[in-house]
Amino acid sequence: MQNRQRIKVAACQLLNTEDVERNTDRVIEKLHACADQSVEIAAFPEGTLFGYCCRADYWEQMTGEVFAQAEEAISNVCAERNIAAVVGTAIRWMGSG
Repeated sequence: MQNRQRIKVAACQLLNTEDVERNTDRVIEKLHACADQSVEIAAFPEGTLFGYCCRADYWEQMTGEVFAQAEEAISNVCAERNIAAVVGTAIRWMGSG
């Protein structure tokens, strides 16, 4: 029988809102919990940071910097705790508004 390396992966769910900072804090809490359980990769849904918001006024006032700060905070925790994360965020393409 082959000797296979195993990777521990967690599928993470959380109740998120339109509040990027709050969602980021919740992701970080989950990352700590996963790291405590020796999880190597934590996967979150695609709309995790923005709560699947589709209101035009939300996106008109939202800046890329808000998401960049959230991503950096998550990345720092991942480096600190030696865990990888797949987290749904948002970007604006050049020329898209």
